[in-house]
Amino acid sequence: MKYYPVKKLDELTSNIVELMPPLESFFLTNDNIKEVSKKLYAYDPVEIYKRRQKYFISLLQQKIKRLFSEGERKTIALFREEKSGLAGGVVDHHGILNHPVLIGVNIVPHFFRMFNRSIHGDILTFATGNVPLNDPFHRRGFMVRDRKVNLFPKNDKNKIVFGLSKYDFKFIESLQRTHQWKFHSSEVQKFLEKVQKLISEIDFSTCETLGDQITKINFHLWPLLFNTEARDGVSKLISIEYDDIVIEYLLYVLNNDPKSFIYQMLFDNDFQEKTLDYFNRKTGAWNSEKDLGTHFFWGISANHEHLRMKLENGKLRSNDNSFAIEWSIDGLSKALRNRRILPGMFLKFSLLLFYMGLKPFAGYGSGNYLAVLQKDMIEFLQDIYPQEVDSIKSITVNNITSVPVLLQRGSDGKIKNYFAFDIMFDGGLPKGYFGKINSVPLKYFMAPNLNAIYDYAFNLYGQGKKADIVAISEDYEPLLREVI
Repeated sequence: MKYYPVKKLDELTSNIVELMPPLESFFLTNDNIKEVSKKLYAYDPVEIYKRRQKYFISLLQQKIKRLFSEGERKTIALFREEKSGLAGGVVDHHGILNHPVLIGVNIVPHFFRMFNRSIHGDILTFATGNVPLNDPFHRRGFMVRDRKVNLFPKNDKNKIVFGLSKYDFKFIESLQRTHQWKFHSSEVQKFLEKVQKLISEIDFSTCETLGDQITKINFHLWPLLFNTEARDGVSKLISIEYDDIVIEYLLYVLNNDPKSFIYQMLFDNDFQEKTLDYFNRKTGAWNSEKDLGTHFFWGISANHEHLRMKLENGKLRSNDNSFAIEWSIDGLSKALRNRRILPGMFLKFSLLLFYMGLKPFAGYGSGNYLAVLQKDMIEFLQDIYPQEVDSIKSITVNNITSVPVLLQRGSDGKIKNYFAFDIMFDGGLPKGYFGKINSVPLKYFMAPNLNAIYDYAFNLYGQGKKADIVAISEDYEPLLREVI
């Protein structure tokens, strides 16, 4: 058996790898989480990337300075390892701590550092606000004891997080108004009252948007994932919604590096036409025939929802014809800073990964499509920008980190996800838990999710009949018996 010492899991993984080959490296390694994290964090980029990352890092520092008061900043230790290249999560959905899959992006690449704060400092990671409030990992709120606590109104479910106005987070009043409060036990009610009180005491005066609030809320909630004994020495979490930083960095490149392939793709007529044609129907870009994806930018509607955009005749026009933008640096600059448009996946990752050299921490979906996009970009640029291609080849992009290492036993004794607020309700995880999860290969923690990964892969890339293989808890129980 190649991937797992359990036949059904191995067969299921073989089907996944056949559909998404870039994931194979993750399933082949038998490294534990500590060894994986060391390899993920080690990054010495080529010189051109080191230079290009400096301005992005300065934007990060400016945002942290704006978000956190002087007193708060004195408790934060970042940028201590200046020789390392910039690395971070790129697909984490910006929201309040909830699902263990997304929390994995915070834990897996930083595992070897997180209990050595005095040496390594705190955790800095990125999250995107280019997702709706109702994204599958949050569903407008968080889970506690198998019940969802809604933070945002149902009518706002399709609004994207980026640029949304601040919220008041009085979720208990909402639970009472919708007659949901009574379904929570008295113990959970007391816990939720403490959570709401904690959030109400956070200084949001430095926050401009909901995304800013989420960063500060997670900063204060993160320590509660650890019990009081483990909490003192653990690294703090600064999870930055990075879309506004991406915007400023893009405008910086457009104004200062007109010979770059980023500028040329957007504003050189011939190269732009080649870009639109070559990446049509490519993973992560757009499909003009099926009206999928968007040309370089997503539009943001008056109701703060996604709009597909089409570039034609010198205008970037929304698919519902509600607005159009002059295709120029000035036109894009105004629209970006007024939050009418937002870089799409193709442009964002072309800029951050292939132009700037960010080492991405990804999930199983993004680990696949980033590797495919990298291959396509190399092929597209190889004759025109050979030096850039050499740099792009130096980056490893299929770095799988969204692994649900936070698991528990359900009332039936079976292994299940351990959501953030359940962990907080239980008083936090002891340091010993993290020693246990380090005792087996990291890929074992992906085993409970193999069915979902195969469904995802087949729905996107499968042809013919889907294999009739379904993993059940008895299949992965032997792998995690001594851990969970």
